Amino acid sequence: MKIVLLSAANNVHTVKWANGLARSGVHVHVISLHAMTQDFDSSVSVHLLPFKASLGYLLNVFKLRKLLKEIEPDLLNAHYATGYGLLSVLARQSCPNVISLWGSDIYLFPKKSAVHSWLLNYILCRATAIFSTSYCMQKELNSQSLAKGVPVSITPFGVNIDLFKPIPAIQNDNAQRDKIVIGTVKSLKHIYGIDVLLNAFERLVNEVPECVFELQIYGEGVEADSLVKLATQLGIAKQVIFGGFVPNNEVPQILNRFDLYVALSRSESFGVAVLEASSCELPVLVSDAEGLCEVVSDKSTGLIVPIDDIASTTAALKELVMDAGKRRLYGLEGRKKVVDKYSETACIDTMIAAYKQVIERKSYP
Repeated sequence: MKIVLLSAANNVHTVKWANGLARSGVHVHVISLHAMTQDFDSSVSVHLLPFKASLGYLLNVFKLRKLLKEIEPDLLNAHYATGYGLLSVLARQSCPNVISLWGSDIYLFPKKSAVHSWLLNYILCRATAIFSTSYCMQKELNSQSLAKGVPVSITPFGVNIDLFKPIPAIQNDNAQRDKIVIGTVKSLKHIYGIDVLLNAFERLVNEVPECVFELQIYGEGVEADSLVKLATQLGIAKQVIFGGFVPNNEVPQILNRFDLYVALSRSESFGVAVLEASSCELPVLVSDAEGLCEVVSDKSTGLIVPIDDIASTTAALKELVMDAGKRRLYGLEGRKKVVDKYSETACIDTMIAAYKQVIERKSYP
């Protein structure tokens, strides 16, 4: 099977899909507007288009057609509906065209205006099939009456369970310390609710003075300065560490230093970061954003609280920090769930099976 991924070569998820498919025997070509900043396996062929975003999604049409004629793939898979998806349908390739949804292309883009909604529907209706990383994203697609009649398959992001795993040496060091570390690894944007976490942490510190707590926040984003300012205003600056950006391959080291992982997103299409934490045997506390509820089993792998509810978040934090046995149990169950359902290997197998199903239909636009 020969597959072309039309996707951002500088995105870690593109690299994971490409490398995972290649290791499973698929001949993979990546075509991208974005310069390669990630490590692809040597068996993956990467082609850079001449024109960059945003006009590149229009100006690269003829170059993409030429490349597809040279490669002669069995299937083209465009990742992200708005942008690469548009380029894929304008190129009018002579093979099945699958568009993979990632999140904001469905949750945010079509709600900007009627024109944006029309454009997204135009793109998706010209796809042979649509791949969604989560069931809740498929539900959102249906609620907006987009891409009627186009078949949809669920192809979740997978976790490298050999990379994201417990590290005994770090955990042994954790056992010697006298503080409880709460942490998160997310972009510092309003949508991810870091402000809610800071407010709940401040209440936790004041309500449980007999314990020593530390909050570690890793990531970068437009709200970095305002969140640092908020921590100061709340009087918790000395207990909060803003660690900045962390490369994906270093995240397991960070996660293993936490006693508890928290993700309080106001909207989330799929909780891959939460799954990575669970894979490291961390208990998780998440908001009830649909994508997070899909990957967390309440009172089994973690706790779920209402979006933007500081009081409920504080209560859940207290419940978990005061019960080491419960944290341990949730962490073990979380790892088991990831291994059973969300391992990289299992998700690549799901993707390949979906590809074969599309190819075997033998009818496409």
